[in-house]
Amino acid sequence: MVKKIRITLIMAALLLGMTGLLPINAQAQVTKTFWAAGSSAMYQSFALAAGMNNADGLGDPAWCGTFHWTYNSGANLVDSRNASILPEPGNIWVVWDNSTSPTCVMFYVSVDSIVGVRNYFAKSTVDILEAAGTAGQNKIKYFPAASDTALPAAVLSAIQGVELNVGMTDIRPEDAFFATLRALTSPAGSRIPETPYTGAGYAGAVAGIGTPIYSSQSSTQANPVDFDMYGPDPFTSASPRPFVVDLVGANPVVVVANVTNTGAGHLGDGKYTNINRSTLANVLTGQITRIYDIQQGTTDNNGTITNGDSAAEPLHVFQREPLSGTFNTMEFCIPLNKELYPSYNGAVTTIQCGSTATIGQETCVNPTNTACLGHTPCAVESGNPFWHTTTSPGLAGATRGRVIGTGEMVSTVNSTADGFGYAFWSFANFAGDNTNLRYLTVDSADPFYAASNLNPSGVGALPQCTSLGGSSGPAQGCPVLPFPNIVNGGYPIWSYQRLIYDPTASTLNAAEILNYVHAIATNTVSDFTDVTKMGVFRSHFYQVYDDNSNSQFPNNGYKTGVPETGGDMGGQVLTIQSELDYITDTSGLTINGLVCGTGCQQTELFQ
Repeated sequence: MVKKIRITLIMAALLLGMTGLLPINAQAQVTKTFWAAGSSAMYQSFALAAGMNNADGLGDPAWCGTFHWTYNSGANLVDSRNASILPEPGNIWVVWDNSTSPTCVMFYVSVDSIVGVRNYFAKSTVDILEAAGTAGQNKIKYFPAASDTALPAAVLSAIQGVELNVGMTDIRPEDAFFATLRALTSPAGSRIPETPYTGAGYAGAVAGIGTPIYSSQSSTQANPVDFDMYGPDPFTSASPRPFVVDLVGANPVVVVANVTNTGAGHLGDGKYTNINRSTLANVLTGQITRIYDIQQGTTDNNGTITNGDSAAEPLHVFQREPLSGTFNTMEFCIPLNKELYPSYNGAVTTIQCGSTATIGQETCVNPTNTACLGHTPCAVESGNPFWHTTTSPGLAGATRGRVIGTGEMVSTVNSTADGFGYAFWSFANFAGDNTNLRYLTVDSADPFYAASNLNPSGVGALPQCTSLGGSSGPAQGCPVLPFPNIVNGGYPIWSYQRLIYDPTASTLNAAEILNYVHAIATNTVSDFTDVTKMGVFRSHFYQVYDDNSNSQFPNNGYKTGVPETGGDMGGQVLTIQSELDYITDTSGLTINGLVCGTGCQQTELFQ
């Protein structure tokens, strides 16, 4: 996203202030808030809950009001802990109840999960980049067409410069911190203290502020910045911010392929409808560069493929940035999953990757390799932005590169013949620009249906809404997806969606709007399966959480009175009932040498 200069906003504010039209005390009138930033996967569902009557299909009124304004790249998140920290631009929706004297004003800035988590703990503020009176862009696909209202001065005044009180995330906050620590650990390939993992190498000149991580497809960048959840802030030494984590639902990361080229050996020839986890790991780490290596064919006694493709065609693989919740969910469910990880633990050598031994999706990425920056073809080790054009080893012409943001992932794969990538599911994420895409099952498990042949639109067809934004409710044409292989944990790439909020914020209505979202996910727009439907969870584990490499004892969160703690991305999938029974059977006993009574609860199994 291109950062905007706020000249128009400043001038508009000055003019309105001089004419007495800017309500200086508008914030004092607001008694209901939800000031959020983070994951795009929940962006549209929470907009519906805040701003649309009958969004849940049960006749309930909008939680906040029916006035709304949306704008792409319309806001910055400002982390003022250090002058070198760059603002984070994002799309925004704003919902309110009254245009002159609002008592409820809610907003959501769509960035990425880790950006949302960091800005929550940093107590960042929102900078609206558009002036009062600016027309909205009608970017919430489920609202009635052209129903945005111009941004009123009273509403702008109510939210300009306010502190976030909610973070929206696909991963645990401990995992968000670990991902940040991993990005900042340098040089690339060096071990993160007290873990088996290696750093990605994006440390910058200022301690705690990394060098930007660039997209290979645009000028977009991601900015690694340190934060802390449990200890003093690394920049200000301030005490940690209080927080509560609530589960929203569970969501699959969908593996997608561009099927425009239907010739033999290409992704669109009809053979490539499934990929197994080990193969997917090798695709994402650059060890598979040929399309026919995805095909589960057989060979004769001479090693000749007998029911696959004989012509080798190159893959064009796109991955997300290390600060993405989507990247980290994919990373620890697939290439760095404990079942698959030993083959990558230290096995990436300097012969394969020049001077670095990074693992996972950052394999053969060295941000300091100035000889291979941008679109310079790199046979061995790529730089920043990561863009690798295979010459040797592997099939010449195959590519592997980075995109930043869900929108760029979907649009890039959609426009690249034989493109291959992934994104968290939501109807909005895949609406409009997915005509060239089909999704693959993983280990033959379908992310939406019990089996791929039960998809009413055909194998691999992404679910679509046939109508959007009716006046009596949202998207009556959206199919309600069952997600059985998410509910039972059979699909291997999924995570819980969460909101992190400040329990001391007196005007925050997090629990109330969340109840509405539960009903929306069940009845009208299934951007994720509601948490109440889930029969499984990912077991939590020790996770590094501060700059001194301390760890928080893991707890799965099912023991009454004991908060959920620890990381869970890629954790073992267990049934909720087994955890409840485990608590009954072992509570208060010594487990693995640790006394675990009222103060903690050892997880049943953990990584």
